Amino acid sequence: MMDHDKLITVEDITVKYDRITALKHIQFDIFPGDFIAVVGVNGSGKTTLAKSILNLLRIHEGRVVWHNGTKIGYLPQHAGLEDRHFPATVFEVVSSGLLKDKAFPKWLNKADRNIIFDMLRLFDIETLADKRIGSLSGGQQQRALLARSMVMNPDILILDEPTNALDQESRGRFMQLLKSLNLENKLTIMMITHDVASVESYANRILYLEKHLLFDGSFEKFCETQPFSPYIHTHPKRFDKKGETS
Repeated sequence: MMDHDKLITVEDITVKYDRITALKHIQFDIFPGDFIAVVGVNGSGKTTLAKSILNLLRIHEGRVVWHNGTKIGYLPQHAGLEDRHFPATVFEVVSSGLLKDKAFPKWLNKADRNIIFDMLRLFDIETLADKRIGSLSGGQQQRALLARSMVMNPDILILDEPTNALDQESRGRFMQLLKSLNLENKLTIMMITHDVASVESYANRILYLEKHLLFDGSFEKFCETQPFSPYIHTHPKRFDKKGETS
């Protein structure tokens, strides 16, 4: 594909923390409509990759290119609020996604408020607009924080372990919401997760990291690749000792 068909290009990047190499020679493209699951063991560089794409970390070699003014929304790891008395309302939290890019003095006009309420309706939290965000359930908080990430109408949304603190039912609803955003709203998604089996029905690409990028392809191909089979132990398609699927 031509560059104008790409949203982001990661060009052979290496990232270090002091003398420790966190990522080494990572290279891939992100295309419109992708739903990418970034997987790997703890310490494999998943969060480092996300922060590198967002220009939150120094890249020692290579570069990340955002094509044609690509806008990125970000839902970081541990974004939930444990302080139940945190004073901000759901409306205020979502509106902060618009205010952060406004010049001083920062204020909301009528069009901004309409955008915020459209986003609250999209995520089915309009009735919670005046509630303190700390008083919400984990699933409701994640929807509010997702709305904050989406209010600027990004081209791509990057999420770092967004379902870790959710129960199974809330996790399923959240993933269905992401699937709808991807398919119906044409939102490109890159999600870091420790559970590759949970994204089987959602992701069209799996990136497997161990500081290097060891795999970039479909879930089906990932299941068929013997070196990665232990990682998908929760999935019914496994490999025996001879490398044959069972």
